[in-house]
Amino acid sequence: MNRLLCWQKIEKDGYAFEQIIEELLKVMFPLEEYTHTPKTRDGGKDFVCITKSSDEYWAECKNYSDALATSDIAKTFVMAIAEDVKKVMIFSVSPFTDIAIREINSFTEKIQYEVKLYDGDALNAIMLQYIKEIDLPYSFKNDFFISNPVGESCIFSYISRNNYNDNFSP
Repeated sequence: MNRLLCWQKIEKDGYAFEQIIEELLKVMFPLEEYTHTPKTRDGGKDFVCITKSSDEYWAECKNYSDALATSDIAKTFVMAIAEDVKKVMIFSVSPFTDIAIREINSFTEKIQYEVKLYDGDALNAIMLQYIKEIDLPYSFKNDFFISNPVGESCIFSYISRNNYNDNFSP
């Protein structure tokens, strides 16, 4: 997977990536409240999201160059279990490895957690869906369109298990 120009310009700047995802979350789920966690010691999450029914879920952002392994998000899962948060969204410029997808799938099936992965091309697809509504600088949007041909097909890495399918809105 080639990294789009807009992502190349913020490579290794995790906080800039988090700010972009924050704007995306606001557009994707406008009725929910988001708290951006501190830059360090964030407890494995970048955003705590509260739904209109007062349910809590987390969003974690990863702006890594290489494909993600399970170990890259293990802290998020450990802390979610510790705090009884059963819904997690992961946003990543890089895709997860096939092994990581299988491991996450197996893990969430056993503990009945819901995880949504927006990784690699899936992130690009969701950005394409909302890019015109997101409050981002013109330069970012322009770089996104220059390097992302409209109509390119993308497949979401989506992991969802058990009872949470009906209750999880994001």
